[in-house]
Amino acid sequence: MSLSDVIVVGGGCAGLFTALELGERGYSCVVLDSSPLGRFASTRNQGWIHSGSLYAGLNQPSVADHCAKGNARLRSLCADAVQDAIEAYYVFENQDEGRDFAQAIHKCGIAVDEIDLVDAMRDVPILSGSQRVAAVLRVQDHPFDTAEVLARLLPELESRGVVTVPVDPLAAPSLEPPSKRRSEWEVKWGAFAGAARSVILASGATIPALLAHVGSTLASRFYVEKIEVLTLHKVVSSAIVATPLSRRAPSIVPFSVNGTSGTTICLGKDDIRVASHTDRMPRAEAIKRIPRQLYDWFPSLDVALGERVEADLFCCQKLKRDDDEEVEIHRGHYLVDHAAQDQSRLDGLYTFYPGKFTAAPHVAVECAELVATRLGGPTHAATVPGTIGHVVAQQRFLQAGTYQFARSPNSFQLI
Repeated sequence: MSLSDVIVVGGGCAGLFTALELGERGYSCVVLDSSPLGRFASTRNQGWIHSGSLYAGLNQPSVADHCAKGNARLRSLCADAVQDAIEAYYVFENQDEGRDFAQAIHKCGIAVDEIDLVDAMRDVPILSGSQRVAAVLRVQDHPFDTAEVLARLLPELESRGVVTVPVDPLAAPSLEPPSKRRSEWEVKWGAFAGAARSVILASGATIPALLAHVGSTLASRFYVEKIEVLTLHKVVSSAIVATPLSRRAPSIVPFSVNGTSGTTICLGKDDIRVASHTDRMPRAEAIKRIPRQLYDWFPSLDVALGERVEADLFCCQKLKRDDDEEVEIHRGHYLVDHAAQDQSRLDGLYTFYPGKFTAAPHVAVECAELVATRLGGPTHAATVPGTIGHVVAQQRFLQAGTYQFARSPNSFQLI
Protein backbone atom coordinates (compact mmCIF):
# COMPACT_ATOMS: atom_id res chain seq x y z
CA MET A 1 0.00 0.00 0.00
CA SER A 2 1.35 3.42 -1.02
CA LEU A 3 1.83 6.15 1.60
CA SER A 4 1.66 9.93 1.11
CA ASP A 5 0.67 13.13 2.88
CA VAL A 6 -2.39 13.76 0.71
CA ILE A 7 -4.52 11.79 -1.73
CA VAL A 8 -6.58 13.89 -4.12
CA VAL A 9 -9.59 12.16 -5.65
CA GLY A 10 -10.21 13.84 -9.00
CA GLY A 11 -7.79 14.96 -11.68
CA GLY A 12 -9.60 17.86 -13.30
CA CYS A 13 -8.80 21.53 -12.73
CA ALA A 14 -9.72 21.36 -9.01
CA GLY A 15 -7.56 18.36 -8.19
CA LEU A 16 -4.55 19.24 -10.33
CA PHE A 17 -4.23 22.87 -9.24
CA THR A 18 -4.64 21.88 -5.58
CA ALA A 19 -2.00 19.15 -5.97
CA LEU A 20 0.31 21.69 -7.60
CA GLU A 21 -0.06 24.05 -4.64
CA LEU A 22 0.54 21.25 -2.14
CA GLY A 23 3.58 20.06 -4.08
CA GLU A 24 5.03 23.57 -4.02
CA ARG A 25 4.70 23.49 -0.23
CA GLY A 26 6.64 20.23 -0.02
CA TYR A 27 3.77 17.83 0.62
CA SER A 28 3.72 14.43 -1.05
CA CYS A 29 0.57 14.18 -3.09
CA VAL A 30 -1.09 11.44 -5.15
CA VAL A 31 -3.86 12.33 -7.61
CA LEU A 32 -6.34 9.61 -8.59
CA ASP A 33 -8.54 9.82 -11.66
CA SER A 34 -9.75 7.69 -14.51
CA SER A 35 -7.87 7.98 -17.76
CA PRO A 36 -7.86 10.24 -19.66
CA LEU A 37 -7.64 13.05 -17.11
CA GLY A 38 -10.30 15.73 -16.95
CA ARG A 39 -12.77 13.88 -19.16
CA PHE A 40 -15.79 15.26 -17.35
CA ALA A 41 -16.46 18.87 -16.24
CA SER A 42 -12.96 20.19 -16.97
CA THR A 43 -13.34 19.39 -20.67
CA ARG A 44 -17.14 19.22 -20.88
CA ASN A 45 -17.56 22.98 -21.09
CA GLN A 46 -17.73 25.82 -23.57
CA GLY A 47 -14.05 26.73 -23.26
CA TRP A 48 -14.54 30.28 -21.96
CA ILE A 49 -11.92 32.09 -19.85
CA HIS A 50 -13.56 34.75 -17.70
CA SER A 51 -12.19 38.19 -16.96
CA GLY A 52 -14.52 38.46 -13.96
CA SER A 53 -16.93 40.74 -15.84
CA LEU A 54 -19.85 38.33 -15.77
CA TYR A 55 -19.77 37.87 -12.00
CA ALA A 56 -19.07 41.53 -11.30
CA GLY A 57 -22.19 42.38 -13.29
CA LEU A 58 -24.14 39.77 -11.33
CA ASN A 59 -23.04 41.45 -8.06
CA GLN A 60 -20.67 38.67 -7.06
CA PRO A 61 -17.48 40.70 -6.57
CA SER A 62 -15.54 37.94 -4.77
CA VAL A 63 -16.20 35.51 -7.60
CA ALA A 64 -15.18 38.20 -10.09
CA ASP A 65 -11.92 38.71 -8.19
CA HIS A 66 -11.22 34.96 -8.12
CA CYS A 67 -11.77 34.79 -11.88
CA ALA A 68 -9.57 37.80 -12.57
CA LYS A 69 -6.71 36.34 -10.52
CA GLY A 70 -7.23 32.85 -11.93
CA ASN A 71 -7.21 34.32 -15.44
CA ALA A 72 -3.78 35.83 -14.82
CA ARG A 73 -2.46 32.52 -13.46
CA LEU A 74 -3.79 30.56 -16.43
CA ARG A 75 -2.17 32.97 -18.84
CA SER A 76 1.18 32.67 -17.07
CA LEU A 77 0.95 28.91 -17.38
CA CYS A 78 -0.44 28.57 -20.89
CA ALA A 79 -0.97 31.89 -22.69
CA ASP A 80 -1.23 30.29 -26.12
CA ALA A 81 -4.31 28.33 -25.04
CA VAL A 82 -6.25 31.62 -24.95
CA GLN A 83 -7.68 32.97 -28.23
CA ASP A 84 -7.24 36.68 -27.55
CA ALA A 85 -8.19 37.62 -31.11
CA ILE A 86 -11.80 36.61 -30.41
CA GLU A 87 -13.64 39.21 -28.33
CA ALA A 88 -16.70 38.85 -26.11
CA TYR A 89 -19.98 40.76 -26.01
CA TYR A 90 -22.77 40.71 -23.43
CA VAL A 91 -26.22 41.56 -24.78
CA PHE A 92 -29.33 42.76 -22.92
CA GLU A 93 -33.02 43.17 -23.66
CA ASN A 94 -33.20 46.74 -22.38
CA GLN A 95 -30.75 49.60 -22.05
CA ASP A 96 -31.12 50.02 -18.28
CA GLU A 97 -30.01 46.42 -17.71
CA GLY A 98 -26.93 46.96 -19.83
CA ARG A 99 -26.08 50.26 -18.13
CA ASP A 100 -26.44 48.80 -14.61
CA PHE A 101 -24.39 45.74 -15.56
CA ALA A 102 -21.59 47.97 -16.90
CA GLN A 103 -21.58 50.06 -13.72
CA ALA A 104 -21.22 46.95 -11.56
CA ILE A 105 -18.28 45.78 -13.70
CA HIS A 106 -16.62 49.22 -13.46
CA LYS A 107 -17.08 49.14 -9.69
CA CYS A 108 -14.91 46.00 -9.54
CA GLY A 109 -12.17 47.71 -11.58
CA ILE A 110 -12.67 45.45 -14.61
CA ALA A 111 -12.52 46.82 -18.15
CA VAL A 112 -15.82 47.06 -20.06
CA ASP A 113 -17.00 49.11 -23.04
CA GLU A 114 -20.57 50.11 -23.81
CA ILE A 115 -20.99 49.60 -27.56
CA ASP A 116 -23.38 51.41 -29.88
CA LEU A 117 -25.88 48.97 -31.38
CA VAL A 118 -24.98 49.88 -34.95
CA ASP A 119 -21.29 49.31 -34.28
CA ALA A 120 -22.02 46.05 -32.45
CA MET A 121 -24.08 44.71 -35.34
CA ARG A 122 -21.30 45.61 -37.74
CA ASP A 123 -18.64 43.90 -35.63
CA VAL A 124 -20.78 40.85 -34.76
CA PRO A 125 -23.05 40.13 -37.74
CA ILE A 126 -25.27 37.59 -35.94
CA LEU A 127 -26.65 40.50 -33.85
CA SER A 128 -28.11 42.09 -36.99
CA GLY A 129 -31.86 41.87 -37.21
CA SER A 130 -32.32 40.75 -33.60
CA GLN A 131 -35.43 42.21 -32.02
CA ARG A 132 -34.28 41.13 -28.55
CA VAL A 133 -31.00 43.06 -28.29
CA ALA A 134 -31.23 46.60 -26.90
CA ALA A 135 -27.80 47.08 -25.26
CA VAL A 136 -24.33 45.61 -25.84
CA LEU A 137 -21.17 45.53 -23.70
CA ARG A 138 -17.72 44.44 -24.85
CA VAL A 139 -15.63 42.63 -22.19
CA GLN A 140 -12.26 40.90 -21.97
CA ASP A 141 -13.49 37.29 -21.99
CA HIS A 142 -12.07 34.92 -24.62
CA PRO A 143 -12.29 31.29 -25.76
CA PHE A 144 -9.59 28.96 -24.43
CA ASP A 145 -8.62 25.31 -24.54
CA THR A 146 -9.01 23.84 -21.05
CA ALA A 147 -7.54 20.51 -22.15
CA GLU A 148 -4.31 22.23 -23.18
CA VAL A 149 -4.11 23.90 -19.77
CA LEU A 150 -4.40 20.54 -17.99
CA ALA A 151 -1.77 19.04 -20.30
CA ARG A 152 0.63 21.87 -19.43
CA LEU A 153 0.07 21.17 -15.73
CA LEU A 154 1.38 17.60 -15.89
CA PRO A 155 5.13 18.39 -16.18
CA GLU A 156 4.70 21.11 -13.53
CA LEU A 157 3.19 18.51 -11.19
CA GLU A 158 5.91 15.98 -11.92
CA SER A 159 8.63 18.51 -11.14
CA ARG A 160 7.08 19.00 -7.69
CA GLY A 161 6.89 15.28 -6.95
CA VAL A 162 3.14 14.96 -7.47
CA VAL A 163 2.13 11.51 -8.71
CA THR A 164 -0.92 11.01 -10.95
CA VAL A 165 -2.35 7.50 -10.97
CA PRO A 166 -4.83 6.31 -13.62
CA VAL A 167 -7.58 4.17 -12.11
CA ASP A 168 -10.37 2.01 -13.48
CA PRO A 169 -13.33 4.28 -14.35
CA LEU A 170 -15.75 1.37 -13.88
CA ALA A 171 -14.53 0.64 -10.34
CA ALA A 172 -15.97 2.51 -7.36
CA PRO A 173 -13.49 4.18 -5.01
CA SER A 174 -13.50 3.12 -1.36
CA LEU A 175 -12.51 5.54 1.45
CA GLU A 176 -11.92 4.44 5.03
CA PRO A 177 -11.43 7.06 7.80
CA PRO A 178 -8.65 6.76 10.39
CA SER A 179 -9.35 4.42 13.29
CA LYS A 180 -7.90 3.58 16.71
CA ARG A 181 -5.47 1.21 15.02
CA ARG A 182 -4.66 3.39 12.00
CA SER A 183 -3.84 7.10 11.83
CA GLU A 184 -4.20 7.50 8.05
CA TRP A 185 -7.07 7.41 5.61
CA GLU A 186 -7.13 4.37 3.35
CA VAL A 187 -8.21 4.77 -0.27
CA LYS A 188 -8.77 1.92 -2.68
CA TRP A 189 -9.77 2.38 -6.30
CA GLY A 190 -9.40 -0.49 -8.73
CA ALA A 191 -5.81 -1.71 -8.54
CA PHE A 192 -4.72 1.27 -6.43
CA ALA A 193 -4.45 1.01 -2.65
CA GLY A 194 -2.98 3.87 -0.66
CA ALA A 195 -2.93 5.60 2.71
CA ALA A 196 -2.61 9.30 3.45
CA ARG A 197 -2.94 11.75 6.31
CA SER A 198 -5.55 13.74 4.37
CA VAL A 199 -7.94 13.12 1.49
CA ILE A 200 -9.32 15.87 -0.76
CA LEU A 201 -12.49 15.15 -2.73
CA ALA A 202 -12.07 17.24 -5.88
CA SER A 203 -14.07 15.09 -8.27
CA GLY A 204 -16.96 17.45 -8.97
CA ALA A 205 -20.24 15.69 -9.65
CA THR A 206 -19.17 12.45 -7.93
CA ILE A 207 -18.63 14.20 -4.57
CA PRO A 208 -22.18 13.58 -3.21
CA ALA A 209 -21.80 9.82 -3.74
CA LEU A 210 -18.35 9.79 -2.10
CA LEU A 211 -19.63 11.75 0.91
CA ALA A 212 -22.50 9.31 1.28
CA HIS A 213 -19.97 6.45 1.16
CA VAL A 214 -18.05 7.79 4.18
CA GLY A 215 -21.23 8.65 6.08
CA SER A 216 -20.94 12.43 5.92
CA THR A 217 -23.93 14.30 7.28
CA LEU A 218 -23.38 16.86 4.50
CA ALA A 219 -23.89 14.34 1.68
CA SER A 220 -27.58 15.11 1.27
CA ARG A 221 -26.93 18.84 0.93
CA PHE A 222 -24.93 18.44 -2.25
CA TYR A 223 -26.57 17.72 -5.58
CA VAL A 224 -25.76 17.81 -9.29
CA GLU A 225 -27.19 19.90 -12.12
CA LYS A 226 -26.69 19.44 -15.83
CA ILE A 227 -27.06 21.74 -18.81
CA GLU A 228 -27.03 20.83 -22.48
CA VAL A 229 -24.43 22.27 -24.85
CA LEU A 230 -24.93 22.27 -28.61
CA THR A 231 -21.81 22.04 -30.77
CA LEU A 232 -21.81 23.22 -34.37
CA HIS A 233 -18.84 22.05 -36.41
CA LYS A 234 -18.60 25.45 -38.08
CA VAL A 235 -17.76 28.93 -36.79
CA VAL A 236 -21.02 30.89 -37.02
CA SER A 237 -20.06 33.82 -34.80
CA SER A 238 -16.99 36.05 -34.88
CA ALA A 239 -17.16 36.61 -31.11
CA ILE A 240 -18.42 35.22 -27.82
CA VAL A 241 -22.00 36.43 -27.40
CA ALA A 242 -23.51 35.97 -23.93
CA THR A 243 -26.91 36.86 -22.51
CA PRO A 244 -26.25 37.19 -18.74
CA LEU A 245 -29.70 38.13 -17.46
CA SER A 246 -32.20 36.41 -19.76
CA ARG A 247 -33.52 32.96 -18.93
CA ARG A 248 -33.03 30.33 -21.65
CA ALA A 249 -31.22 32.80 -23.85
CA PRO A 250 -28.26 31.42 -25.83
CA SER A 251 -24.60 31.98 -25.01
CA ILE A 252 -22.39 31.41 -28.04
CA VAL A 253 -18.65 30.63 -27.93
CA PRO A 254 -16.60 30.02 -31.09
CA PHE A 255 -13.56 27.74 -30.80
CA SER A 256 -10.53 26.64 -32.78
CA VAL A 257 -8.73 23.70 -31.15
CA ASN A 258 -6.31 21.15 -32.60
CA GLY A 259 -7.17 22.13 -36.16
CA THR A 260 -10.93 21.87 -35.55
CA SER A 261 -13.16 24.95 -35.54
CA GLY A 262 -16.76 25.40 -34.52
CA THR A 263 -19.19 26.98 -32.09
CA THR A 264 -20.69 25.92 -28.75
CA ILE A 265 -24.12 27.12 -27.64
CA CYS A 266 -26.02 26.70 -24.39
CA LEU A 267 -29.09 28.33 -22.87
CA GLY A 268 -28.51 30.39 -19.74
CA LYS A 269 -30.29 29.57 -16.47
CA ASP A 270 -31.56 26.31 -17.95
CA ASP A 271 -29.81 23.92 -15.56
CA ILE A 272 -31.77 20.92 -14.32
CA ARG A 273 -31.22 18.94 -11.13
CA VAL A 274 -30.36 15.27 -11.70
CA ALA A 275 -30.48 12.28 -9.37
CA SER A 276 -27.00 10.97 -10.17
CA HIS A 277 -23.69 12.10 -11.63
CA THR A 278 -24.11 9.33 -14.20
CA ASP A 279 -26.97 11.28 -15.83
CA ARG A 280 -25.08 13.01 -18.65
CA MET A 281 -27.58 12.51 -21.47
CA PRO A 282 -29.22 15.57 -23.08
CA ARG A 283 -32.96 15.80 -22.66
CA ALA A 284 -35.06 15.09 -25.74
CA GLU A 285 -36.70 18.52 -25.48
CA ALA A 286 -33.31 20.21 -25.91
CA ILE A 287 -33.26 19.06 -29.53
CA LYS A 288 -36.15 21.45 -30.21
CA ARG A 289 -35.64 24.12 -27.57
CA ILE A 290 -32.06 25.19 -28.31
CA PRO A 291 -32.57 25.76 -32.07
CA ARG A 292 -35.85 27.60 -31.38
CA GLN A 293 -34.28 29.96 -28.82
CA LEU A 294 -31.28 30.51 -31.04
CA TYR A 295 -33.48 31.67 -33.91
CA ASP A 296 -35.59 33.80 -31.58
CA TRP A 297 -32.51 35.73 -30.45
CA PHE A 298 -30.23 35.64 -33.49
CA PRO A 299 -32.13 35.00 -36.73
CA SER A 300 -29.22 36.38 -38.79
CA LEU A 301 -27.22 33.35 -37.78
CA ASP A 302 -28.61 31.62 -40.86
CA VAL A 303 -26.33 33.73 -43.08
CA ALA A 304 -23.23 32.18 -41.51
CA LEU A 305 -24.86 28.80 -41.11
CA GLY A 306 -25.39 27.83 -44.73
CA GLU A 307 -27.68 24.92 -45.47
CA ARG A 308 -26.54 22.24 -43.00
CA VAL A 309 -23.81 21.84 -40.39
CA GLU A 310 -22.68 18.76 -38.50
CA ALA A 311 -23.73 19.10 -34.85
CA ASP A 312 -23.64 17.33 -31.49
CA LEU A 313 -25.21 17.65 -28.03
CA PHE A 314 -23.51 16.95 -24.72
CA CYS A 315 -24.04 17.88 -21.08
CA CYS A 316 -22.01 19.91 -18.61
CA GLN A 317 -22.48 19.14 -14.91
CA LYS A 318 -22.25 21.37 -11.86
CA LEU A 319 -22.03 20.62 -8.14
CA LYS A 320 -24.47 22.61 -6.00
CA ARG A 321 -25.56 22.82 -2.37
CA ASP A 322 -29.08 23.31 -1.03
CA ASP A 323 -27.86 25.96 1.41
CA ASP A 324 -25.41 27.61 -0.98
CA GLU A 325 -26.95 31.03 -1.63
CA GLU A 326 -24.51 32.80 0.67
CA VAL A 327 -21.61 30.68 -0.56
CA GLU A 328 -22.44 31.20 -4.21
CA ILE A 329 -22.78 34.96 -3.94
CA HIS A 330 -19.74 35.66 -1.80
CA ARG A 331 -17.33 32.83 -2.62
CA GLY A 332 -18.40 30.97 -5.74
CA HIS A 333 -16.70 27.76 -4.62
CA TYR A 334 -17.03 25.08 -1.98
CA LEU A 335 -14.27 24.25 0.51
CA VAL A 336 -15.36 22.03 3.40
CA ASP A 337 -13.21 20.84 6.29
CA HIS A 338 -15.34 17.88 7.38
CA ALA A 339 -13.77 17.62 10.82
CA ALA A 340 -14.93 21.17 11.57
CA GLN A 341 -18.30 21.21 9.79
CA ASP A 342 -19.33 17.59 9.72
CA GLN A 343 -17.98 14.90 12.07
CA SER A 344 -14.74 14.60 14.02
CA ARG A 345 -14.25 11.04 12.77
CA LEU A 346 -13.81 12.53 9.30
CA ASP A 347 -10.75 14.51 10.41
CA GLY A 348 -8.46 14.98 7.42
CA LEU A 349 -11.26 14.87 4.82
CA TYR A 350 -11.91 17.93 2.62
CA THR A 351 -14.32 18.71 -0.18
CA PHE A 352 -13.15 21.20 -2.79
CA TYR A 353 -15.07 22.45 -5.83
CA PRO A 354 -13.83 25.66 -7.52
CA GLY A 355 -17.10 26.46 -9.29
CA LYS A 356 -15.40 27.97 -12.35
CA PHE A 357 -12.41 26.62 -14.27
CA THR A 358 -11.03 30.16 -14.56
CA ALA A 359 -11.10 30.59 -10.77
CA ALA A 360 -9.51 27.20 -10.02
CA PRO A 361 -5.82 28.27 -9.98
CA HIS A 362 -6.57 31.00 -7.44
CA VAL A 363 -9.05 29.30 -5.10
CA ALA A 364 -6.90 26.12 -5.06
CA VAL A 365 -4.42 28.15 -3.01
CA GLU A 366 -7.04 28.52 -0.25
CA CYS A 367 -7.65 24.77 -0.25
CA ALA A 368 -3.93 23.92 -0.14
CA GLU A 369 -3.27 26.40 2.67
CA LEU A 370 -6.11 24.98 4.78
CA VAL A 371 -4.88 21.42 4.35
CA ALA A 372 -1.24 22.41 4.97
CA THR A 373 -2.18 24.27 8.16
CA ARG A 374 -4.04 21.26 9.49
CA LEU A 375 -1.22 18.85 8.58
CA GLY A 376 1.44 21.03 10.17
CA GLY A 377 4.20 20.00 7.79
CA PRO A 378 5.20 17.29 5.31
CA THR A 379 5.82 13.80 6.70
CA HIS A 380 5.77 11.21 3.94
CA ALA A 381 7.43 10.86 0.55
CA ALA A 382 4.97 9.44 -1.98
CA THR A 383 5.55 5.75 -2.63
CA VAL A 384 3.45 4.62 -5.57
CA PRO A 385 5.03 1.73 -7.46
CA GLY A 386 4.33 1.08 -11.11
CA THR A 387 2.58 4.38 -11.84
CA ILE A 388 2.06 5.12 -15.51
CA GLY A 389 1.65 8.56 -17.00
CA HIS A 390 -1.69 10.18 -17.61
CA VAL A 391 -3.02 11.70 -20.80
CA VAL A 392 -5.59 14.51 -20.89
CA ALA A 393 -9.01 14.21 -22.52
CA GLN A 394 -9.80 16.35 -25.54
CA GLN A 395 -12.44 19.02 -25.25
CA ARG A 396 -15.81 17.29 -25.47
CA PHE A 397 -16.92 19.56 -28.30
CA LEU A 398 -14.31 17.99 -30.61
CA GLN A 399 -16.32 14.75 -30.79
CA ALA A 400 -17.91 13.77 -34.08
CA GLY A 401 -21.42 15.09 -34.65
CA THR A 402 -24.50 12.91 -34.46
CA TYR A 403 -26.94 15.52 -35.81
CA GLN A 404 -27.34 17.97 -38.65
CA PHE A 405 -28.16 21.57 -37.73
CA ALA A 406 -30.16 23.20 -40.51
CA ARG A 407 -32.37 26.12 -41.43
CA SER A 408 -36.12 25.66 -41.63
CA PRO A 409 -38.89 28.20 -42.24
CA ASN A 410 -38.71 30.78 -39.42
CA SER A 411 -36.44 28.62 -37.25
CA PHE A 412 -33.50 26.22 -37.02
CA GLN A 413 -33.69 22.52 -36.39
CA LEU A 414 -31.59 19.53 -35.33
CA ILE A 415 -32.06 16.55 -37.60
